[in-house]
Amino acid sequence: KPLASSEAMSATNGEEPESKVDEAIKLCARHPKKVFASGVFWQLMLTVICFASGTFKLDTDKEGDVWAVHTAYATRMARALRAAKDDTDPLSEVTGKENETEEEEEDPYMDWMMFYKASDVFTPENLKAICDFELTLCKAGDCVRAASSSGRPRVGPVQIIYSSVLPCADANISDPMADEELTECPLLSASHVTCWYDWIRTSVSAQGVAFPYASMMSANLNATGINDATLSMFPVFRNKSEKVKEKVIEKLGLRPSGPFNSMWEGDDDDRHLTLGPVRVRFFCEHLFDDWDTKVNTDMSFALLACMLVWMVMWGHTQSCFLACMGMFQIFLSLPISVLFYKNIFMVDHFEFLHILILYVILGIG
Repeated sequence: KPLASSEAMSATNGEEPESKVDEAIKLCARHPKKVFASGVFWQLMLTVICFASGTFKLDTDKEGDVWAVHTAYATRMARALRAAKDDTDPLSEVTGKENETEEEEEDPYMDWMMFYKASDVFTPENLKAICDFELTLCKAGDCVRAASSSGRPRVGPVQIIYSSVLPCADANISDPMADEELTECPLLSASHVTCWYDWIRTSVSAQGVAFPYASMMSANLNATGINDATLSMFPVFRNKSEKVKEKVIEKLGLRPSGPFNSMWEGDDDDRHLTLGPVRVRFFCEHLFDDWDTKVNTDMSFALLACMLVWMVMWGHTQSCFLACMGMFQIFLSLPISVLFYKNIFMVDHFEFLHILILYVILGIG
């Protein structure tokens, strides 16, 4: 009746009658609790439908770098690692995390991979630096016994150049290819290194990537005649991997990771760390431990942002209930929008960065 009389008065005074929108607004004003409860109910229903139908599912296509941010595959650090690998053998089957299985957590071994760079890696001084470094890590992780019991190969210049299998090898060097552990790293003669270098260059030129040791040579070896990159890989016992990590930190003088850097990467363009006359990068599971630590730290900042916005809303509205329900609806907006995004607008691509829209909605203006 009041509405009807209002319309009559508007018509009498020559004003336009109220629209349906105005009527709906007045209805909400007269029954705020019922309208609010109805809205929350339908929001919850749509959220349940979104999760029950599997619509709220993040894309995990590592090949396309879609979910790569989460698994550290698209970070600056990981891209530099891939570049370091490509500097050696671009066709190598050594790919790190791509070879992991569902049973990796039960694997008693952990693979350590190192990428080395220098103007010319294969000089007696550079090889000794690499050998001393890897010898320290191998002793800490018992890599000789780990390689023997796991059946995983030890790959790297130390295993080949510090070997007596070459016809021109130094007579006084031991053979780390055997089951016995290398105990020291003497400075090799230039003739021994040249012998090995000529042999492997000839073999790579003739056989290409089919040559067993091609993965240790840089991709531009045939073009330049100089090998400026190589790699090494060996297994260690998982229960001793922390000791290996401690030795790496001690040898390289690494500092704990900060909010904007990882202790596993250097400051130069290709993110290598300095190891005497050569530079080195690592690939091991501890890299992802470092990444997980950063994710957890960032998550605490994200939660802090939500808490601060909630406090500002509470202070502005002078109502804890309104502040809580406002945050509740902000979080429900994501699954509801995904439901429309995928099922109505038929856009299948949904990734980690889409979630950041929450912080746009949280913005205080």
